[in-house]
Amino acid sequence: LAQCFNWTLFGILCLQVYIYTLRFSKDLTYIKTLVYTVFALDLFFMAAITHAGWAVLVANWGDVNILHLLPWTWAMVPVNSGVVSCIVQLFFAYRIWKLSKSWKMPTLIALITITQCVFAIITGTIAAHVRTFHYIRDFLPGVWLVGSITADVLISATLVHILWGSQTGFKDTDGVVMRLIRLTIEAAAVPSICAAVKLALIYSYHDNRHLIFCVVLGRLYSN
Repeated sequence: LAQCFNWTLFGILCLQVYIYTLRFSKDLTYIKTLVYTVFALDLFFMAAITHAGWAVLVANWGDVNILHLLPWTWAMVPVNSGVVSCIVQLFFAYRIWKLSKSWKMPTLIALITITQCVFAIITGTIAAHVRTFHYIRDFLPGVWLVGSITADVLISATLVHILWGSQTGFKDTDGVVMRLIRLTIEAAAVPSICAAVKLALIYSYHDNRHLIFCVVLGRLYSN
């Protein structure tokens, strides 16, 4: 299921990048660089995660021992989520700084998202050496996922606060602002809920059902 959802979201991402290339060719260089960097990272992580899925579900189908000697590409799952979410969240922190002209909240968001990215990379590094799913119930994934959720909530709350204060009293303008507020909340809610469900499954069940949410988490940020 995780692989199916993963490829579906990646297909949507490819379409989004194609439309972006056609319609926003005059965007600022740093924004285009950000978009194509995230897409290139997603392409790499998709190849790694697909290799990992093939090794477990096809090449070694029926061999339970594979769960105790996983291919190194499984280690890319937390790294994928941590790195992509960090890039996206830092971009939003920058936008908050530009809109609010204040450095306090953007700095806090940046510190949290860099911390969660570091812990995600550490989690992936340990996975590459241990090569089993048992490591995942250590405290490291908890810090990574809680940090990611916290950064999303802070970004969403700050943007809603800024947008709410920008209302002018004119119906048409305020209608656009309210749509932006709704989109902001929806965009932050999806990956946050996914991370929260994964966090609950990791520490509540001694199985691998949390992988369904872990594999797609990075794709939710890039989309």
